[in-house]
Amino acid sequence: IRIEEGRSGREYTRTTSAERWVHWFTAVVFVLMALTGLILLYGRTVLIPVMGPEAFAATAELSKIVHNYLGILFILAMVLTIVIFLRDNLFNLKVDMKWFMAAGGYLGGRHPSAEKYNAGQKAWYWTAAITGIALCITGLILNFPNFEQTRETMQIANIIHVLASAIVIAFLLVHVYLAFSTEGALQAMTMGKVDENWVKQHHDLWYKQLRQSGQKTTSASAGAAAGQSTAVPREQPS
Repeated sequence: IRIEEGRSGREYTRTTSAERWVHWFTAVVFVLMALTGLILLYGRTVLIPVMGPEAFAATAELSKIVHNYLGILFILAMVLTIVIFLRDNLFNLKVDMKWFMAAGGYLGGRHPSAEKYNAGQKAWYWTAAITGIALCITGLILNFPNFEQTRETMQIANIIHVLASAIVIAFLLVHVYLAFSTEGALQAMTMGKVDENWVKQHHDLWYKQLRQSGQKTTSASAGAAAGQSTAVPREQPS
């Protein structure tokens, strides 16, 4: 998904260093939790035929330790993520419903209006927040069975934990795909800046706010300027 007008060479600040730090801290912790959780859930079926029972036993034991102790950092990561990104991810029904009805631009022939975060990004935020809270609560229940919770409570917690994990992992894969397939998007979480034409194309309402507030653009870095897009406009909007 290219920047239709190409890179302008002028950039707006999109994320602060604190937001980027929280984003990547959460991403690393979550990926490790997801990988170790998948090993514990499916390893017996998938990995034993590949590595044998002895190697899998050692891998599963290490995964269990990493998964359980990283759970503490995962709770911290979820609290930071929910707090720091909350303000810009509140739904605006008038705007966001139009974005959903247009499927982000794939229906209707034009790119729907969007604020700093579009409706799809807001849906990802709330999915991550809700499933993250569910994972934290059920994880604590499963990790500390000595607080007199019943076997039934443990079973329900286990089911919720697995379902929440499946949902958020699926959303994460879409999130990663869009970050790498949309020109200029990943730059927001690596350098903190985005090209002016990218803002106009994907977040026009936020662009108007930036202009009205008088926020100035800065010149693109040498590396970004060297890679300016010469793409022709696409027939189908992103």
